[in-house]
Amino acid sequence: MSGFSASEAALEGFRITRENPRAFGAWVAISFAISVLGAIVTVLMPPEVRHGLETLRADETPDMARLLDALIAVAPILVLGLAIQCIMAAAVYRLIFRHDDTRFGYLRLGMDEVRLMAVTAIMVLVFIGAMVGAIFIVGLILGLLSLVIPNALTALQFPAFVAILGIVFFVMVRFSLAPVATFAERRIVVFESWGLTRGHVWQLLGAYALAVACIFVILALVMTIFIFISTDFSTTNNNNNKL
Repeated sequence: MSGFSASEAALEGFRITRENPRAFGAWVAISFAISVLGAIVTVLMPPEVRHGLETLRADETPDMARLLDALIAVAPILVLGLAIQCIMAAAVYRLIFRHDDTRFGYLRLGMDEVRLMAVTAIMVLVFIGAMVGAIFIVGLILGLLSLVIPNALTALQFPAFVAILGIVFFVMVRFSLAPVATFAERRIVVFESWGLTRGHVWQLLGAYALAVACIFVILALVMTIFIFISTDFSTTNNNNNKL
């Protein structure tokens, strides 16, 4: 990863979009169709699935039995969402690594997508493990400090929260190249990402942060344009009604 540039990596999506308008158009159409399908599924969702989603979204932590029942109920939706996510991600990877394979706008469902689904599931487990490990380590340190300094637990709550987030972000950045490496090598690659990202954590974190910032700017512009058009249309319609 010598010569890696955070800004170039974050803005790479704009270059790909500009140079591959037909593929981008196909992805937009598919995304719109998926949104419509999602709305239909939400309306026609069975009561037990709806209840399972409400259980997972609830602020209070459910007991193990309720959590298991909820996960079983929403499993088809979770698998479908994971498959869609991996199909779209694989399309981008396919455009970059196998540019001449343009069939179906680089979109398909095969072993590449299955491997990405497996890696994503593993990444979720890594995230959970990193979170639990970070909470345990920071909690242990706070517990030891509280034995020496009585008010340490109260005074260090915010620094402890920041430390937990820092550990989780560090681990996830180190594993962040697992999906693309899995696609490129046509095999499940997880822990090799740790070596690929060595010495580039801050650059990768900067690239991800810049990419997210660009997405928010684009969303803000789209919402501004949408509100402007809606307001203008509403004003014109009201004027016509008065006439």
